[in-house]
Amino acid sequence: MKFPCEIVTRQMLPVLRALIAKELINKYGFTQTQAAVLLGVSQAAINYYLDSKRGRYMKTIRGIKNLNKMAKDIAKHLSKGEINYPEMFKSICDLCMSLRKNGIICKIHEKDLPTLKTQSCRICSVMKKVQ
Repeated sequence: MKFPCEIVTRQMLPVLRALIAKELINKYGFTQTQAAVLLGVSQAAINYYLDSKRGRYMKTIRGIKNLNKMAKDIAKHLSKGEINYPEMFKSICDLCMSLRKNGIICKIHEKDLPTLKTQSCRICSVMKKVQ
């Protein structure tokens, strides 16, 4: 049994990190090690992101509105050393809440736990926005 937050933690956040890592390396010329330090992961994790061995839900999640823009914005600010962590965390939490309310996390969750379809789960759609 997986909880909705596990779907986000195990599937959405690795995709976001992979997108940020690719942007830092390809657009801003960072090394894998430098990107790893900024993202708080190992260099091996960055290598896995670049080789699509992690963030395997990229195809499912990548097209999510605002995710690519968020990754580019975060990479831009990280590259300049201007990151405001509380603002970044709030943006990510707001995006997560939006994905939950719009049923995107539910669709992914139903693939892992098909009985959710028959049980009319509405937990995510009634969640309140992070203040």
